[in-house]
Amino acid sequence: MGTPDFAVPCLEALHQSHHSIAAVITAPDKPAGRGRSPQASPVKQKALELGLPVHQPTNLKSLEFVDFFHGLGLDLNVVVAFRMLPEKIWSAPRMGTVNLHASLLPAFRGAAPIQWAIAQGAEKTGLSTFRLAHAIDTGDVLLQKEMALNGSETGGSLYAQMMHLGPKLLLETLDLLESGKFKATSQSELAKLPHRNPSEAPKLEKAQGCLSPEFSANEAERFIRAFYPFPGTRLQLCMDDESLLELKVHAAELVDLPKVLPGSIGIAHEELFLGFKDGVLRLAQVQAPGKKAMSASDFLRGLRNRPVRWQKSTH
Repeated sequence: MGTPDFAVPCLEALHQSHHSIAAVITAPDKPAGRGRSPQASPVKQKALELGLPVHQPTNLKSLEFVDFFHGLGLDLNVVVAFRMLPEKIWSAPRMGTVNLHASLLPAFRGAAPIQWAIAQGAEKTGLSTFRLAHAIDTGDVLLQKEMALNGSETGGSLYAQMMHLGPKLLLETLDLLESGKFKATSQSELAKLPHRNPSEAPKLEKAQGCLSPEFSANEAERFIRAFYPFPGTRLQLCMDDESLLELKVHAAELVDLPKVLPGSIGIAHEELFLGFKDGVLRLAQVQAPGKKAMSASDFLRGLRNRPVRWQKSTH
């Protein structure tokens, strides 16, 4: 069970292993593009390429799907980046359901563990395989793989790194389960270890990427990296004629400069600096409405020395 590109390498690894795939279950096709024509999920596209049977239930609790799923007679159900399952589904296979999750559980339970690990300044994160239970992301853990964060990762780069590390951990987990020589560990026990404090990683929303002058400079820098490329971070520039311009920030770095007041903008040597409550960021790459991403220096040339300040975006 899976839907986005994150799950595709795991599907390929399972297909190439000695394990047999009875069915691939993914989300229904969704309208996409200018023509809003139905678009298959990355998992469906790969499954069809591999010649695997695909099922796309609209309701996981429907009697039709429950009967179909039970009829598969599965030894194990594998979930990678799918939605919450009803108990009638996750408990049906002989060995239950195993989920691959992109954090060191019980840290960062939820839909966006990769981005929130960066946003919250975690020094380490990783991957976990665990058994599904009633509450989301709370089941006993089978295996974990730690990864150190160096402070340069973006949400996109860490997503790609984890996407290609996941299959190895998943196959190791299946081999352990098959051997019967494994010990699942409760998350309450794991919570005693470093980097595993229970925390939440809620679904990403556009509003979470609104930068504010009241942020610390460190927090703003982490958010910019964490939410790139999605949902992105943004702010509003207040022009001298009181018009507003929403500016997306793709990349920035902390700088040791004399304090720029929160909400103020510093301009020096064709560089753009934002003032936060305790420090300063130098913007590296930005994007104005209707424009392609550009360097902050190119954007400044378009301003033509107009006085400007900044504030939190209202979008």
